[in-house]
Amino acid sequence: MTPIAQNFAAFLRSLQFLFGALLVGQLAILLVFKLVLPKFEDVPPTSDWTYPVLLLALLMWAGAFVLGRQRIRAARDHSSLPEKLAACRTAYILRWGLTEGGVLLAAVSYFLFRDDWHLAIAGIGLLLFATTAPYHRRLVEDLDLSSTEQALLDDPAYIAFEGQ
Repeated sequence: MTPIAQNFAAFLRSLQFLFGALLVGQLAILLVFKLVLPKFEDVPPTSDWTYPVLLLALLMWAGAFVLGRQRIRAARDHSSLPEKLAACRTAYILRWGLTEGGVLLAAVSYFLFRDDWHLAIAGIGLLLFATTAPYHRRLVEDLDLSSTEQALLDDPAYIAFEGQ
């Protein structure tokens, strides 16, 4: 495979596209579970599962926050801007994966037990996920970029990212 060279605008677009795809996927699963699939009458009582699901989701979301922050701080230490952006992309994907994991856990438990509390937990996770959308200013702040590095981001000829 040949490496893909992207300027910052293309890099940011691809990151936003990935974020949007993950968000739409979570929404689709929740909508299917809530609206399309029939409710089963012989569902067992669910009060025993609400707290474990909430605890696991909270642990995943806390892990997403802590590990994401650690990875972003580590990305600041890279010497070149493309290396910083690649490390930041990895940190975002890790954060999104853990956050999405909590949402999907709650969504599947809602499907299995038909307890609206599980749907509420998934909704909270979805809102948490939505607050992590990538945009220009967030990347600049997260990576603590200098004015020289910020100027490079605005240069359409500058290759900000090379990857697969």
